[in-house]
Amino acid sequence: MKRIAVCFIALIGSIPALPATQPAVTETRPIAATRNCAYPTKAISSNREGDVMVRYDVDADGGLSHVALVKSSGSSALDRAALDCVSAKWRNVPAMRSGVAIASPNHKALVRFRLSGAQISPYAVSIYLALSAIVVLICVLVWRRNPGSRM
Repeated sequence: MKRIAVCFIALIGSIPALPATQPAVTETRPIAATRNCAYPTKAISSNREGDVMVRYDVDADGGLSHVALVKSSGSSALDRAALDCVSAKWRNVPAMRSGVAIASPNHKALVRFRLSGAQISPYAVSIYLALSAIVVLICVLVWRRNPGSRM
């Protein structure tokens, strides 16, 4: 009888412990509408472009915290615009564990500033049109004074 008990205990002791099942975690994801960062006027006027790498944590409510600069663009105006934008405007759908929203730390994102894709403000367009109209008016006035001259 002793042998059976010892073998049985040895058999039970040799069975590896089953890992505790972890509840499924759904990763956090950005809310796309919050991802537009304004291009700083100072950077536009000095023709600055660049990429800013930022790090942030996503809170359980989807807000971002602990926003920090990881890699500079080389332009303090672009770096500050990216940090301000991410801190104030970005939101995420929080990560979920068993249907409960949870915080998720240490995310990184690249904020890219390119002038080719930048929109021209309506104010700039109106100034351009006004200046164009003035140039045309000057040309017409000069032509009227000297109708035979070439421009």
